[in-house]
Amino acid sequence: MNFSRFLIVANGPFLPEAQLKAFIPGRTVVALDGAADRLKQLGVKPDVILGDFDSLQNPAEHGIQLHQHEAFVNEQGILIVPAYDQNQTDLQKAIDFCDAQSAQSIDIVCATDGRFDHAISNIRVLKKKYRQRRPLVLHVAQQSLIYLKDESYEIQGKIGDMLGLFGFPHAVANSQGLKYELTQYVLDFAEQDSSSNQLTQEKALIEIKGEALLVGPMADFVKANNFSI
Repeated sequence: MNFSRFLIVANGPFLPEAQLKAFIPGRTVVALDGAADRLKQLGVKPDVILGDFDSLQNPAEHGIQLHQHEAFVNEQGILIVPAYDQNQTDLQKAIDFCDAQSAQSIDIVCATDGRFDHAISNIRVLKKKYRQRRPLVLHVAQQSLIYLKDESYEIQGKIGDMLGLFGFPHAVANSQGLKYELTQYVLDFAEQDSSSNQLTQEKALIEIKGEALLVGPMADFVKANNFSI
């Protein structure tokens, strides 16, 4: 297992199989509860199964006894991590688990489609569990979401890829490499944002003072350097 780069697979509607599997190489795969059953159907063995196990079809197939509180490795070599704290979602608990292993990056998939209240909650987790120098990226079918705070990010994609910036709740943005360049552009939650922008080159630089949500192409977000104004 690579205990520096993690992929959390939630139990929402799955990405297409090929797209999901493309995230796996080089990452420790953490399955949230019932996602373990669905990964098994795809022939994917996670490295970790975490949760309260209430959505597993048959916990015994994974060597799990309900209400067992100690982590253990099952017969398939999978680390089972019971997490029964009802004050946090399984996703929040999984991020805490990854950080306890000194994660250098965390990617999240299968966490937004389906129930909209779950989707909103999981997007807000990007802010709640934000840490400097440890990217936390939520991937949806065609785009990726990341929370930015007083920093500069380099985003990679193809010329013409769409992106948007939203105050989360407030930020001032500058950019290099976008169709509609941002210069001291004010982003305010529910008041003003920057949507339907485009990359004009394969790499663009976004500078944020304050807090913003970046929705960009399905690609790696690469942190360039800390940005303070």
